[in-house]
Amino acid sequence: MKKYLLAAASAAAFLAPAANAAIITTDAQNVPGVSLTPPGGALVQAVGDATISTGIDFTFGNAEGIFSDPPEAFCGINASGNCDLVTAVDGRIVQLGSLVQGLTSYFFAEAGNAANGSLTLSVFDINNNLLETALNGPPLGPNGRTTFEITRAAADIAFFSIGGNDSFGVNEIRIETPLGGVGAVPEPATWAFMILGFGAIGGAMRRQRKTNVKVSYA
Repeated sequence: MKKYLLAAASAAAFLAPAANAAIITTDAQNVPGVSLTPPGGALVQAVGDATISTGIDFTFGNAEGIFSDPPEAFCGINASGNCDLVTAVDGRIVQLGSLVQGLTSYFFAEAGNAANGSLTLSVFDINNNLLETALNGPPLGPNGRTTFEITRAAADIAFFSIGGNDSFGVNEIRIETPLGGVGAVPEPATWAFMILGFGAIGGAMRRQRKTNVKVSYA
């Protein structure tokens, strides 16, 4: 048993740093190549996949534009093709720099100018099941707008939507570096303790077999 403990502890110490993912920011002020849409006006250019380098794909769900708030912000485009400042801003999580589905455990957004509690951030799993919601409020973000934040125990956020009962634009989105694959693989440190568990079970079974040996004499 001592050998398993030492091996698992060593594996965890070696692998744990790899599980620390960075926070990636998608800032509406820093999206190259997308022309601004006038607030309340017709869409000039959709954001689309212009933000996949930071793990956000706006080709999913509603179309989104960027308008000058100021500063710049993402807006949802309604059925008439206008940036009406009330249509939901939605999208999906992708692996950085690609259109391959990704999963994250953390989602933060800054949105304004809207009253506290008037906007809802909703996050969904890979099957589009609602996982969790959050209302906008303090603390204020770097642009002085209200924020939302959702932290999950595992990387299961695949899609998101922001909408509500007030006019708004989404200035900034932050996510933890997306994991690849539809099913999130356990983190390396978790694998180490799983190995420990398997080893302990195996050792217990061997001891039990030894204890249950019966000797018969002819």
